[in-house]
Amino acid sequence: MDDKKDAANISVGLSTQLINAALTLIVLSGAFLTFILDKKQPTPAFYISYGLAFIAFFISVIFGGKGIQFVKANGEKGDWKTKAPGVPNWFSRQSLFVMIGIFSISILPFLGNDKPDEALQNRLMYKMITRDSLMILDLQKLSGIK
Repeated sequence: MDDKKDAANISVGLSTQLINAALTLIVLSGAFLTFILDKKQPTPAFYISYGLAFIAFFISVIFGGKGIQFVKANGEKGDWKTKAPGVPNWFSRQSLFVMIGIFSISILPFLGNDKPDEALQNRLMYKMITRDSLMILDLQKLSGIK
């Protein structure tokens, strides 16, 4: 009996840690999003992947809560099961959705187009303006306009 209770406590502890990790990753993905948007122009796939990650983390928290509730309900009856026939294994689903979220966040940097270098654009613009100004001066000299 004690072994089953210890196993249930380990499962609940791991689930709680995954819930904390998922909630932390939701916050970190927001910071990650800000950093990436500074460097990249997002594509539709970028937003889909970010949305998938957010939803996956959120669902993993729900599945973890369901798993903890299942263990608690059985524990109150004196039966420390973490899964039962006909009932989904909530802890496995929780782990799966955390992994989906991590994968979706990890591919974000590859789903955007690089933003053009503003300094390079400014230099090119300056060269074009300078070239155009010199051409205008040359035309004025040739036409005798002062």
